[in-house]
Amino acid sequence: MNIKGNQKETSFILKKGGIALSVKAGGMVTQYLFVFVVARLLGPGHLGSFTLSFTILQLLAILGLLGLDNLLTRKVAAAKASDLLTEIKSAHLTSIKITSISSVLLSVLLYILADYIAISLFHKPQLGTHLKVMCFALAPFVFINIHAAAFRGMKNMIGFTFYKVLIPILNVVFILIGHYSALNISPTLGYTISCGIVMILYSIAWKKYSKSYEVGIVETTSKKQW
Repeated sequence: MNIKGNQKETSFILKKGGIALSVKAGGMVTQYLFVFVVARLLGPGHLGSFTLSFTILQLLAILGLLGLDNLLTRKVAAAKASDLLTEIKSAHLTSIKITSISSVLLSVLLYILADYIAISLFHKPQLGTHLKVMCFALAPFVFINIHAAAFRGMKNMIGFTFYKVLIPILNVVFILIGHYSALNISPTLGYTISCGIVMILYSIAWKKYSKSYEVGIVETTSKKQW
């Protein structure tokens, strides 16, 4: 029994590890594709502005998440082990409610300070426009990470990492559409639209995968406690 159990556990680990590795490799490929397309079609200036804007987005996203992504993973994993769908839905909704407030506040702050950051910190006035566009991607990006953390708690490695593949692909599509049409779609605008689309897809996927619709209305956990 122990040997069979160990073999089953090893097979599970190898399967999940293989999925995670494949998606991670796919993410690296799509990221390279994105860099290649932007550099060839739009030039290094646009690529540099996007890179700086994306770096600021990531830093603010860390603040917007408030560490709740890691907490949510643990809460969901524990609830799943006990087959408590109500607890899973409650933990997820609590995280969404808290991070929606923090991410929106940070988005407004970034919009207000965009020109100051561009001129005073980076001495690139044109960066201000990119930051003002990117601020609209902050809340969707935070929500995507919250859903990814929930998928991780459910041991769904595709849901945990797939957005890293999907967002660059969508961004490349929007950049190509803008380049070969009259539309003016910058990498930051393409990224913002991509985040919005992926956020919606993740919300739908999580609802179906977690079967939260079967639970009904639940009470969220105390925000102060979280």
